[in-house]
Amino acid sequence: MEATKTYYGESRLFDSERVIDIVRDEFDDKYDITVQIVTFEGPRMPPYGFDTITLRVPGFEVIKYEHKDVSDITKLPLEAN
Repeated sequence: MEATKTYYGESRLFDSERVIDIVRDEFDDKYDITVQIVTFEGPRMPPYGFDTITLRVPGFEVIKYEHKDVSDITKLPLEAN
């Protein structure tokens, strides 16, 4: 994902992706899609990141990127929507 490469300055592996929100702008026919991912280095090795990214579609423009460092993967604050 290009957004993580831009944020971290290098490629990162990620999983646990989930869509947590979709907002439609009917006037401009655009969508803001918010996803959450867990980033890591190597084969599920720390440091872990819990990232919430909002993309505007069409174009997949990143309009918001929030990052939290997570040292204990069992305590990730995954939202369930």
